[in-house]
Amino acid sequence: MFRETDTIVVIRITKTPINMKDMIRLFREVYREDKREFWEGILGGILVMSVGIFLLWFAGTFCYDM
Repeated sequence: MFRETDTIVVIRITKTPINMKDMIRLFREVYREDKREFWEGILGGILVMSVGIFLLWFAGTFCYDM
């Protein structure tokens, strides 16, 4: 098991930190390149998340009694 003398090692996945300015700049760049693909990606992500939430709600509501 762990003792109080054990240390926790943190492994960084990325070498450069991602800040909000870079993310906003990237969103603007993608939007300017192809507006249709930008909106399809956002709406597709919302659709996938909505289906996942619906399935969790459906399973909890209707499948619980079975």
